[in-house]
Amino acid sequence: MVAGTIRVIWGMIPLLADTNDIPIRVVIARWLMYGSIPSLTRVIPGLCMVRQVRCWKSVTDYRYVRITGRYLCLRQNPFLLARAVLFKADSTPDFINLKTVASLLIYQLRLRQSSSALRLPISGTWCLPLRSGYKVFDIQRKTVTKLFSPEVDDAVVEQEIKRVTEVADFEFTPSVFRWSVAERWYEEEYVFGTSGANIAPGDPVLFMDSYYENIEPCLEKMILAKQPQQKDLSGSVELLVEKTAQVLSGLQDNWPDEVSAIREFVDSITRKLVNHQQASLFKVFSHGDFHLYNVFATPNGVRVIDWEGIEQQFLLSDFYNYFFSQLWVGDIRSDLTAEVDEALASLQVRLQISAPELANNMRGLAPVYRWLFYLERIDALITVFHSDPPKTLVWVDIYRKFENLCAEKQVLLSA
Repeated sequence: MVAGTIRVIWGMIPLLADTNDIPIRVVIARWLMYGSIPSLTRVIPGLCMVRQVRCWKSVTDYRYVRITGRYLCLRQNPFLLARAVLFKADSTPDFINLKTVASLLIYQLRLRQSSSALRLPISGTWCLPLRSGYKVFDIQRKTVTKLFSPEVDDAVVEQEIKRVTEVADFEFTPSVFRWSVAERWYEEEYVFGTSGANIAPGDPVLFMDSYYENIEPCLEKMILAKQPQQKDLSGSVELLVEKTAQVLSGLQDNWPDEVSAIREFVDSITRKLVNHQQASLFKVFSHGDFHLYNVFATPNGVRVIDWEGIEQQFLLSDFYNYFFSQLWVGDIRSDLTAEVDEALASLQVRLQISAPELANNMRGLAPVYRWLFYLERIDALITVFHSDPPKTLVWVDIYRKFENLCAEKQVLLSA
């Protein structure tokens, strides 16, 4: 079995190698004989990023090939590469990942366009393209490096690096090892763990237990991280609705039905807020994208990743975003309103000790904060995350279903 696996891996090596590079078998032989490939301190042109890299001396950059939504680096530890190519993470060694193997074969036989590959100045295990650049994940070094694309303004780079270094003091955030504003990159800890999406929404009891033990303490610390800002409701709603309407108007021609449905929901929420024009609300420190896929259970406790979107948002925005994110991976449940009410009461008790003004404010305005979350989130989806109307409408349908459940519950309570 072991010998057969080794033969398969060895036979695949010529297919993985770049034809313009030194034979990768030579590199592997050197690695097997001496235990390592010589480390070189290199200044990377364009990025000017000094790093210790395991590579052959003639390599000037690193080729990544697109595999199922991410890019796999072809020049890395050969055994990690073989594992990534041949085996699925959740399978036994007997199961060959044929889809990945086929993708690499197609690329090496030049049957795929050059757009399926990219070159970056640093090596890693795999790379994830972002709107603002790339994230390179290095499993061996346990790091994630964010590289900003040239199109990103210098001020945006500086602001994001400032944000991620500021929150690194939280015990539930990845450590930031090093960074350079001038060279437009930063390197942080790779978080090994189980995504929160794996426990939702199949087991409501487990989901709520995880919320009380791991999520609620995070929410409290984020809420208290900076001085709350008191805001007027009417002005805030007007600004959000105006921004959303402006962007939607530019999407109307391509997605008329979806844009119409989104506008209808936004209008319905705006009408609900009319009766609370004089309400005084609070904005607090917020993750900006606090959902199940960004929360990981690790041996050292819960860790939250992807802090690029930090901003001041309305109180309870992170709370509602976390609860609604479970609906992305499953159907809405009739008892979800009870879970949300129960969790809100628990958070209020916690804040009554640490921030009584906020606790008292949310007591009677929880629905208002929920409606404001809808407007904030729809605005973020189409203006920040550049989600197209069909994808945004999926979330709108989730919010609409929850509002229907709340209305049904109110009818039962009034009967």
